[in-house]
Amino acid sequence: MPLTKAEVRWAFGQHSLYNLSAIRQAAAVLDACAQPMSIENVESYLSDLTPYRSPLSAADTHYWEKSYLHVDAEGRLWLNRTAPEVRAMRRAIRKLARPSQVWEAREQHWQRVSEERKANLSAERERQQRDAVQLRRAVLRLVPEHGLPTAAALLDVGAHAVETFVGDELVRLPAVVKKFDLVAALWVREALHALGISDQDRFRLVDLQPPRKTRRLNREGRLLAITPQLLISSTTGINRPLGDSAKVATYLATGQIGKLRRRIESDVKALFSFYHYGMLQGCVRLRWGFLDEVLPVDWAVPGDVHLYEMLDECHARGTRVDLVWGSAPGWNDPWSRARSVKVVSLEAYYVVIEGDGQQWSLPRSEIQAIRPTAEAPKGA
Repeated sequence: MPLTKAEVRWAFGQHSLYNLSAIRQAAAVLDACAQPMSIENVESYLSDLTPYRSPLSAADTHYWEKSYLHVDAEGRLWLNRTAPEVRAMRRAIRKLARPSQVWEAREQHWQRVSEERKANLSAERERQQRDAVQLRRAVLRLVPEHGLPTAAALLDVGAHAVETFVGDELVRLPAVVKKFDLVAALWVREALHALGISDQDRFRLVDLQPPRKTRRLNREGRLLAITPQLLISSTTGINRPLGDSAKVATYLATGQIGKLRRRIESDVKALFSFYHYGMLQGCVRLRWGFLDEVLPVDWAVPGDVHLYEMLDECHARGTRVDLVWGSAPGWNDPWSRARSVKVVSLEAYYVVIEGDGQQWSLPRSEIQAIRPTAEAPKGA
């Protein structure tokens, strides 16, 4: 069988041909192209395949005394395919081509596998995103935090609404909680147990208590107690994220139900901001004095928005994003402080963004919320 152009490419492509005779190089090209060619065209063909060879010239043909290759009156090279030497030439070229042929076949196979895997992962990611959006989530705040609760607030993430329960109203809370798929709270299992909910495995539970209790400050062993108030304030920038338990008890004892409801509503909103940051970043912040560290958390479910992934996707597509950084977004209008920017580059701990004709670096840990910038309506 005649050589193919692919076989010649496998044999010669970016390979050293100094040990292969010039006549076999030319014969292989003529066999693959199946037509007579000038010595200049043969040389051009070979030079496109590899630079690691000696160039051919018309003077070289005077020394070729092979019966299967000759020059006609017009100076073109002809290949006599019926000559017995052609078989040996083809075997030699195919032997050279075999390693590259196998390598290319493997590369094509793995490329197909990679493309199929990417398609499967993309489909799975879309399914996870749909499931994550449909997941009914609640953030729960009980006071006091331990023992029998006297008041509670429940934040419905999907409905962006807060409901409070004080005194006798608490009997309705277990039924309301059971409508959700995910419950986030401080000491969440203890909280559900205090409400009399025993079948806790029906929920996906997110415990918002600090992932670490203490932080060693110096060699002498001085320890910093990591409380929920410290970690929530460090992460969200909210000065008083949780109300004082003594004041809450006073509100209840003196019948100041309005103040009590406002306090626990504020508490559960701070817990939501804390939960949202941890879900978005995969960590929460610890800031105290000279400390500015992150503590990893696993609060996100498959399909949730992840900060780095969205930044990377918008950077690859060249689309703009709305960012809120600094302190946590407000509850009534979460995007009132958002700025639409373009992602210039992603670095280890910060992102370079561009907005209003200026570029600056923003630590990723400062970002509290992100969404793709909505496109303006046509004609707007």
